[in-house]
Amino acid sequence: MGASARAYYQPGYGYDTATVAAVQRRLGELGYYRGMVDGVIGPQTRGAIAAFESRHGMSVDGMITTRLLDRIGLA
Repeated sequence: MGASARAYYQPGYGYDTATVAAVQRRLGELGYYRGMVDGVIGPQTRGAIAAFESRHGMSVDGMITTRLLDRIGLA
């Protein structure tokens, strides 16, 4: 895996793997995430976050933020 790919797949862009896994689990419960709960930000996780953000009138960036955590009940 190249350096840029490794950077993309880092856990949570500042959040630990437990937080990322909790986000994946919650987005799965809400019907947005269908991937493996592995605690790693990948394309499916980013897509699920972006879909949730879009559906709920949030700025769409596909990233875990404090606002996202609050909106999905994990804050």
